[in-house]
Amino acid sequence: MTPKAPQNRLQTIAEACAAVRADVERGGSGDDISYFNYHEQRLHATAARVVELVPRTVEVLDIGGHYLHLSSVLALLGYTMSAIDVPAFARLPMVVERAARTGIALTAVESADIAAGQFLADQSDRFGAVLFCEILEHITFNPIAFWRRVHTLLRPNGMILV
Repeated sequence: MTPKAPQNRLQTIAEACAAVRADVERGGSGDDISYFNYHEQRLHATAARVVELVPRTVEVLDIGGHYLHLSSVLALLGYTMSAIDVPAFARLPMVVERAARTGIALTAVESADIAAGQFLADQSDRFGAVLFCEILEHITFNPIAFWRRVHTLLRPNGMILV
């Protein structure tokens, strides 16, 4: 599925963060709310860096997007977003619904397939940027196949933001 930017594009990072906060609070999940509260400053700073470095004309892949807070902010700012995560997060109803509301193409990928670099197999040279902002501490495997796959997914001159 090719994602599309949401029609209700917001103009500032503060507006987008506030909209995602409101969405999180409406959802009522204690884990979602506490995660957003704890990471809100980092979320804002990361979004600002993405806006500074990544043109809105490219598609962005968020690997390990967790509750899709960052992906949602960027989608609301007009980025075309895709995200992959392990089924434990990618199949949570609130995450699936958030992806649908914000136009994020969300794919569940088993952790072994992430480690083996076996994800989005039918894609190459697709993404102008790859975000790897939530799960660096979970790389407890030899990451060579993973990073090879990430580089295959990147368009020429694409960037990885860690």
